[in-house]
Amino acid sequence: NLQENREVKTLRLGLSEVVDGFFSDKLEQFLIPKLQSVEVQTGLIPQILEDFENGLLDIAVAPDISDRPGRIRHLILEESYFVLCNKKFSEELRSFEKDAFRGVELPFISYRSNSADRRKAQSFLRRIGLNSTVSYELENTRSVIRAVENGLGWTILPPLNVLLGDDTCLLSVRKIDDPSLKKRLFIATDRPMLNPIIEELEGLFFETFDFLCGHDSSEVFNTLKTGMNLPEHIS
Repeated sequence: NLQENREVKTLRLGLSEVVDGFFSDKLEQFLIPKLQSVEVQTGLIPQILEDFENGLLDIAVAPDISDRPGRIRHLILEESYFVLCNKKFSEELRSFEKDAFRGVELPFISYRSNSADRRKAQSFLRRIGLNSTVSYELENTRSVIRAVENGLGWTILPPLNVLLGDDTCLLSVRKIDDPSLKKRLFIATDRPMLNPIIEELEGLFFETFDFLCGHDSSEVFNTLKTGMNLPEHIS
């Protein structure tokens, strides 16, 4: 993948599904003019992490990337999780810990059983004593958010996931103040030669993130932003 002049010509990138939803267009526009070949792989977090650990990806942008000697890993975002429902259930949202959603027969909606977000949400619900049954298991995050927007159920997700929906104004959201329930997004490579590209992509991420935050001024989005912390704000 490297010419004699040490210039990178080809690149294999792995993006988690949510990162792909808001970042892939900018990423490809940035990289394609610079390289002869760009391969972008997207999918659920466990698959991206497995492929990265097995050396099938040059760079990964995904949550929960492990640290190890020689790995270049930059933390680019930390998120809290939120409980979400259609705004017509906002009263039930205030007391969801008491299983208020069951009183209105509103099911918990999740996406595929091997997704990291689903595992974290289920672990949290068990910890607070809510034995929620997943009545609907949908294909991806976008499907879950749209179902919640349409009042078909409630869910637990971090803010970037929520932005894959069609209209945040249809939602009521409540932040979960649990230090153990966090999602940490990294950009990483095991190839030191790619460090300059890592730094460029990190800057592109922050630029895209700033645009995203300035694009939506709704009350719901302003609440979601309280659960999105850039590295300089992470202790």
